[in-house]
Amino acid sequence: MILRSGPIRWSSGTFAASTLDQLYCKESILRGRNGTTISHEVWATFRDGTTRKILANGMSAQQALYIEQQIEMALGIPDRPVPGEMTR
Repeated sequence: MILRSGPIRWSSGTFAASTLDQLYCKESILRGRNGTTISHEVWATFRDGTTRKILANGMSAQQALYIEQQIEMALGIPDRPVPGEMTR
């Protein structure tokens, strides 16, 4: 995975890597007529206190956690608990 420390482009827009505070994963549970679907999303908190979903494409828990960990490692962001994140 290649990451630049400049602007990062995601489906939800572009933001500067320097504005990231923390990354975390959430579990999304959708209940419908045809059953329950569980997918996982990668979210970011920013230095200004806002949060934004940055990846959501029906990933498994392992895929979402891997992406979170790789981005944090590449950008030197120490992992810490975030309220609402999925259980590891």
